[in-house]
Amino acid sequence: ARREQFFRLLESELSAAAMFVYEEAHSGFIEPRSFLVACKSMGCRQRWSAGAESIDFNIYERIVQTVSEGPALVNYDGSTHASYSTPPRAWETVYCRREPQPFECTYRNLDVNIDIYYDFEKRNATDPNTGKISSKVFAKVVIPKGS
Repeated sequence: ARREQFFRLLESELSAAAMFVYEEAHSGFIEPRSFLVACKSMGCRQRWSAGAESIDFNIYERIVQTVSEGPALVNYDGSTHASYSTPPRAWETVYCRREPQPFECTYRNLDVNIDIYYDFEKRNATDPNTGKISSKVFAKVVIPKGS
């Protein structure tokens, strides 16, 4: 339960707003190594979960030219970062064995073969209480409960 103790230690730190665990198989060791990133702001979560294109753009915008004029990052780009967005199964299992179980754990093992509904439309709707008109998203087909 060393992993659980480690989680609890970091969560007890008041300035830790978000934590992300990822594995890197190309770090020079025989087996993959786990790394943990802890952030002081929730804005970090949005940047961590960004798409590959966004990460590539941020790297391009923020990376500094090296003195040797060689690449500053050799094995890191948006696609590599996207592979970090799914936590390793062992760390996820430790996290989800807690009592009470964290709400995020209910999304584990979702059926990937279930029907996905894409048929939606945007319409303006008037709030009956305020009379304010706002845009809302409506399903064009009846979606069964629990889908």
